[in-house]
Amino acid sequence: MNSSFTTSRGICYQVIGLGTPLIMLHGISDSKEDWFDYGYVDGLKESHQLVLIDFRGRGESIKKYDSESYTLDILADDIQSVIDQLEITEFDILGYSMGGVIAHWFSKRYPSKIRSMVSLDGLVIADLVGYYNWWSENIEAMLEDYAADPRHSDTKKNKIINEDKKSLQALSQGLSQSISRNLAEFLTLLEPVYPYLVLSSNWDDADLDVTDYIKWAMAETTFKKYPDFDHADFAYKSDIVLSDLDAFYERIEKQGGIK
Repeated sequence: MNSSFTTSRGICYQVIGLGTPLIMLHGISDSKEDWFDYGYVDGLKESHQLVLIDFRGRGESIKKYDSESYTLDILADDIQSVIDQLEITEFDILGYSMGGVIAHWFSKRYPSKIRSMVSLDGLVIADLVGYYNWWSENIEAMLEDYAADPRHSDTKKNKIINEDKKSLQALSQGLSQSISRNLAEFLTLLEPVYPYLVLSSNWDDADLDVTDYIKWAMAETTFKKYPDFDHADFAYKSDIVLSDLDAFYERIEKQGGIK
């Protein structure tokens, strides 16, 4: 099955591959189609049934233009609507950047069916309030800089140029506001009860304070830092990431899903 489907909440998703379902959550400037372009679909479809979801405001999912349509709870419930429609009883979940942030919140709301979780630079830090607010106030400049990245294909550049900027602005503003309102709970990083892999790029020169998050990741999860990666390298060096994902999922299978 590889057609696109839509839930009653207007959330578009695509299913491809065989095996344990893997919910894949993209970054703020991406959509489900980018998982194909970045090589993750080809790399994972033989071991998993991939469930590629467009967040609301992105890709083919419903577009809203008010920030209150993009709270953490609403975004988590959108993911659950896909899981309910597919009648999935157990799944792995993987999030890149914003997708990792939402996966973190989703795991607080709906922990019982998660077999494992992977975060690709899905930072859980207080500075996200200012970061997403800055995104909302500088959409045009952000997209111009993003489109100029020489690693992008022409197709990707065209997508960036033709973005629905109003929905993207509402999404980033909604995240900033919702994280701010729920900051104490959002920043609570508990010991995982399932296998949890955290892969990180090099944040040594970043303006964001990732200290507490990295300390937690190193202590409570399977953690690996790519010292030569910037944030976008998770998209453009997927062969390196997929090697670590394969090893992680192979270990889970051998251990029967038990940490």
